[in-house]
Formats: sequence, structure tokens, C-alpha cells
Amino acid sequence: MRALLKMKSYKIGFVDKGVLLLVEDSVQKKWDEHRQKYSDTPEACGILMASIDSDTSRIWLEKATVPKKSDNRTRFTFKISGKNHQKELDLEAKNSGGKIRLLGTWHTHPEDDPSPSQADFRGWERQQEANPQFREFCFVIVGLKSTSAYLSVNNRITKMKFISLNTPTEK
Repeated sequence: MRALLKMKSYKIGFVDKGVLLLVEDSVQKKWDEHRQKYSDTPEACGILMASIDSDTSRIWLEKATVPKKSDNRTRFTFKISGKNHQKELDLEAKNSGGKIRLLGTWHTHPEDDPSPSQADFRGWERQQEANPQFREFCFVIVGLKSTSAYLSVNNRITKMKFISLNTPTEK
């Protein structure tokens, strides 16, 4: 019974070039809660934490931080103040025995179907440069109606295709 309580559910995902990104339900819920539904809602942002299969065919997006008071947020921009987000990442990595690691970042855009700006691409490049120990990254933009995910493997960024899983996948 205790093991059942710890199981996680993955009902949506993204796929690209043989890599399946599975999004844990609690992460999707956080994204939904932070969509910029109103004209005065600032962009939301956070970091993504995941475990990755040894052959990198599946990425289990298990956790995401949410905006902190120390983050700088406006309607069309954000700047993550990394200390508080890093504390959460360090704790998750420790509690998982190192299986959970930084995967990338997520943020919102006040548009129905979001696409990355040049500032987004520059930020993603800086994040990859700051973490050369990782080969895979993922960046997510949450729009008003849809969510876009971008996979980066060896610094090559491609847009992933959204998929809805008919049967919830459990890890």
C-alpha cells in the first residue's frame, strides 16, 4: 500500500528524435496555475528537475519550482534569482540519491501558442554553458492555451511534439 502512495502519474508528454519527455501531473498542475490569464499577470518561471533513463530515451520530469519573491518578473520578462530555486534542486538531488538533476527552465508567455523569443534562446544557451556536465536539457514555455517544450541535446535545440497519453504512465 505504501508503494502505491509514492507512485507518480504522467498523463502528458512531449517527443522528439527518439526522446520521450514525460511530465508528472503535479508539474503540469503548477504550469496551469501560473498561466498568464489576466492582463496584469507577470511571467512566471522556475527550474525543471528530472531523472533520465540511462539510454536517454525517457526523461521523467518530476518536479518544477515556482516563482519566488526574489525573482524579477514583469508582464513580458522574468529573471530567476537562482538561490532559492537551487536550494530546492539540491534537496531533491540529495533525497533521490543523485537521480534527479537539473533539466532546464520553464516560464510563461502571454500568448495562446507560445514560441521562444531571442532572449529565450540566449538564456537557454547561457544555462547550457553554465552546466557543461549535462548533455540533455529541456526548456518549456507555458502559453495561454498550449505548452511548448524544446529539447536540447549537445546544444542543438528542437521543438518537441506534444502527446497526450491515453493511459496514465506511472513511474
